[in-house]
Amino acid sequence: MKLIPGGSLILALFIALSGVSPQLTSAQDGLRIGLTVGGASKFGLVLESFLNGNQSLELTVGTWSFKEISTSLVIKRYFRSNDLDSGWYKAIHPFIGAGLWVVGAKPPAERLGLALSAIVPIGIDWSFPFDADPSCNNRSCPVGHHALGISVNVNRALLVRRSNPEDQLPLNGRLVPLPGAYYRFMARH
Repeated sequence: MKLIPGGSLILALFIALSGVSPQLTSAQDGLRIGLTVGGASKFGLVLESFLNGNQSLELTVGTWSFKEISTSLVIKRYFRSNDLDSGWYKAIHPFIGAGLWVVGAKPPAERLGLALSAIVPIGIDWSFPFDADPSCNNRSCPVGHHALGISVNVNRALLVRRSNPEDQLPLNGRLVPLPGAYYRFMARH
């Protein structure tokens, strides 16, 4: 079996994401909804569901030119704990993720074109405002109800089905960084 170039990097990221890291507050368990600019689409809507305090599953649906649809599904891991008892609370949390990104377009009089890519977002999330009681511990301190973030989404094409069946150009196999930014708000805890 031939290993996909860059597959080792993706495997290492999945292993890192499943490892142990500091737990963010359990109050962050919930659902965030937001808007994204850049990354897997020029404009998009995002739903992020926290699986536990420091891992989330993120679904983004967007478009580049309103002639196609772009969808990504990513598992993310946030780093740094929120421990007010030690005076260590930080509103900024770096993150890394790994997932899949699918883009589909149907030009008139042509077949449906699809592209599947591996995507690895690396970025920083800033939660605000922070309004926790200073006497709480790292399991009960709420995070901010709003968040801003920036990321670089490194991606690599895995499969492509071109809308023109005569176009047989091979995938180039390069890693492509796509910068992005987002705003999200906590919809429920």
